[in-house]
Parts: sequence; structure tokens; C-alpha cells
Amino acid sequence: ADRRGGLATLLVHRSSHPEDSDLVVLDDADRAFAWSRRDDPRRSGSGGLPGALGNAGVAVLHRDLLQRVPRDRSSDIFRDIMPPLVEARAPVFGYRTPEYVRDMGTPPRLDAVRQDLEMGRVHPKADLVLLDRDGVLIEDVDGLTRPEQIRLLPGTGEALRRFAAAGVATAVVTNQSIVARGLASVDDLDRIHARLRQLLAAEGAQVGDILYCPHHHETHHGEGIDALRGPCSCRKPSAELLHRAIAAADVPAWRAIMIGDRTSDVQAAHNAGLSALGVDTGMGLGDDRCPARPTFRFADLEAASRWLCPPATQRRRV
Repeated sequence: ADRRGGLATLLVHRSSHPEDSDLVVLDDADRAFAWSRRDDPRRSGSGGLPGALGNAGVAVLHRDLLQRVPRDRSSDIFRDIMPPLVEARAPVFGYRTPEYVRDMGTPPRLDAVRQDLEMGRVHPKADLVLLDRDGVLIEDVDGLTRPEQIRLLPGTGEALRRFAAAGVATAVVTNQSIVARGLASVDDLDRIHARLRQLLAAEGAQVGDILYCPHHHETHHGEGIDALRGPCSCRKPSAELLHRAIAAADVPAWRAIMIGDRTSDVQAAHNAGLSALGVDTGMGLGDDRCPARPTFRFADLEAASRWLCPPATQRRRV
């Protein structure tokens, strides 16, 4: 908060029970611009705020915030102080944590946390890792339309083996406008992904579902497939591919995380209410397409996998 001139930084996360949580919405600079209290009678049962994150009840406060606290009565920082500040667009920021954060305030939730601890589910830091393809798993080749163009990035196999050993599912979510532009067919794309799986298998690794957007938004020229040209809801930074991958993996959304090399990957994660990790391979977040920033940044996928799945805390199996 102090580095950005803020009054406070809130710990926020994808809540497992948004229906009875205080919810916060952050902008692309992680500044809070909406707060919905759990007891607000105008709020729907699920929260009613797209992309909202749960307030974990932990915050780093700047000393200047104390000047906003009334001296003549008792106050609750998250009930009486923070919501008016956010509503007034005061500089309050959020830290989107991918770490294990759970509410233990009711007996069932306490039991759930106890079970997570006993089963080793506290680590790794996610149950599902969503991966961009080009620049994260493979070299970012301009105009990749043939299987023989695929080259795995160093450490890709090791990272995926680490995820598998920790019981973490993976899925690829990738924009593939080569189909809309007529540069490759769906069958060509299937062959490309078959080759990707073959190369991974040679390293003793595998990846889960591969979901792609075949559309392209440009419509000013005639080539390509007309039916696939124009706006769509699945091209990142839209969140649809991420939602599909989470649903297919059947994991809680709050236990998913995105890894990408482009700001559109990070933005897609934020639009889905997820944390995102950036990598310096591929575009290295240098595309400047979206203002969203990752929670953490790593040299490559292998380094990110070591942080997500630290060896000493791999989950126990029973």
C-alpha cells in the first residue's frame, strides 16, 4: 500500500462461499472500486458482483488510515471503515492471493479445513493449473501452423511431471486465430496438439484438456472463415475458456490458477476471478495489450511449478 500511495492493501481471494462473504471488486491496477457486504439486502445469493473476490479479513494498513477512524465510538475496520473508503474511491488496493485461505467460522467449515490439513490439500497452492500454450509450454513461433514447428521450452516436461506428482490437474487455454484466418484447419490444429502430446510423452509428461478459441475479431478483409470472424466470448482476455476448463476438471474455482506470458492471459484470469502467474518466456508480459498484472512473476514454467508445488509440502496420499 505504501509503495503505491495507498491507505490499505486487502488480502482477497476466490471465496469458496461468496454467498455469505464480503466481496471486493478490483480494477486492472488492483485498486478496489466496489464493496458488497454480506448482509446487504440488495445482494443476490451468489454475491451479484462479476469477478468479485472474497475479503479474507487481513490487511496491511498505512498509518494515515488511522486518521479515518472515529475516536468517539468503536469501529470495525471491515464493516465501518473500508466500505466507505472504497465507495469514495480512496486508494485501497487488493492482493489477489493464490495461497490457501479458508474461513473456519462455522463447524462445517472448520471440519473442511481439518480434512484439508489431514489430506495434505493445503499444498500445493492449486488443484488446477491453466496454461497458455505458445510462450509457456512451447516456443512462441509466429504463424505456427504445422506440427513440425513445435519446440518444447526448456523445463516444460519437468514442470508438468511436478504437477502430476503433486496431484495437480492441468489444462491448456489458448487463442488460435489461425483457424479463423484460414491458415490452418481444425484438423491441422488437432495434429499440432497431438504432436505436442507426443513430445511431452517422450519426456514422461502429459497435459490435460486443450481448449482453444478459433475466432478472430478482425472483419475488414475477405480471407479466412466468415463464420469464425468477429467478436466472440471465448477469446482471451475473455474468461470463457477458463470457465470451461474449470468445469471440465470438476475442481473448485477458488483452487485454480492461470500461468501465461501475455497480459491477456493475466486479464483473462482476473476476469474469471483467479490469480495469475506470469513467466518471462515467450512475450514475457511485454505485449502491453491489457493493464492487468500477475500476482507473481517467474523466469519460466518450471520455476513457477516449484513455487506452486514445493517438494517438502507435496500432498499426502491415503
